Amino acid sequence: MAGLEGISIVDTMIGFAAPSGVDREIPQVKAAHRGSAHTADYMFTDVPDDDPDDPITATLTEMDRHGVGVGLVNTGRPEAIEAARRHPDRFVLETHVGQMGRPVDIVGEVRRIRAEHAEFGTRAVSFFPVGPVP
Repeated sequence: MAGLEGISIVDTMIGFAAPSGVDREIPQVKAAHRGSAHTADYMFTDVPDDDPDDPITATLTEMDRHGVGVGLVNTGRPEAIEAARRHPDRFVLETHVGQMGRPVDIVGEVRRIRAEHAEFGTRAVSFFPVGPVP
């Protein structure tokens, strides 16, 4: 990429492919998209046929290919926690506050954030303000 030499990109929404044989689709969505390669194949036409056996290594390969130096990953996925443990210089753990449609228990969320930081080294917190009910 011209003009980006020496600049490291930070990806704030890294996701991991499901390990081979793991099906993460919601049954109702899967049923509605019978015959499709995946639920969003109308938007993404270059999706690989096979899921990687090691999604962390596959993600690092793609990060390197596209000049991404650091990726923000969510503690809700075991792969993210493992990635941050194995590559703390490449993956930053974040946790999300609140759940869609549920009131936010501020004190409980602060306790959970502190516990995740102590256990996993979480370094960021995200919040979707229009998602939870106040």
